Amino acid sequence: MTVRKDSCQTEDNKIVDPYFVLEFPNWVQVMAFDSENRVIITQQYRHGIQSMIYGLPTGFSEKSDKSTLESAQRELLEETGFTAGRYEKVPVIFPNPATQNNQVHTFAAFDIKKIQEPQFDHSERITIQFVTIDKLMRMISDESFSHALHIAGVFVTLQHLNMLQVRK
Repeated sequence: MTVRKDSCQTEDNKIVDPYFVLEFPNWVQVMAFDSENRVIITQQYRHGIQSMIYGLPTGFSEKSDKSTLESAQRELLEETGFTAGRYEKVPVIFPNPATQNNQVHTFAAFDIKKIQEPQFDHSERITIQFVTIDKLMRMISDESFSHALHIAGVFVTLQHLNMLQVRK
């Protein structure tokens, strides 16, 4: 992370100086579907909240990655041991455009298969499980799947795939 100091001119010509922007690498997350239309979710310790939390396979785009798709493929493989036969990019979301300059790139992954054991970073200990879309929605409702960016990724993916059912 880099902190950038800007001079910001508002729409009504007021100057905010200094205006601090957090520069982060782009993030990727994957909503991976198996042949039964279940989704891989992860569970891992997150020190910021000092708790175990559910989420999607996710991580930073690294400078060595040629694209966000390559980042997503790498993260899915590292965290779960799975690869996918097909990836579909869904709309980009912004974590906090008021003070951050990065994007979250979400991919839907299909035709998944396990090809290796997960390869965790030194600070990661991740478990995975497969859940139905209905169970994932219940987990969001009961706050057991509560990472805001992952929830946004779930909804933007389901909307993109025409799988989101809105109740009247």
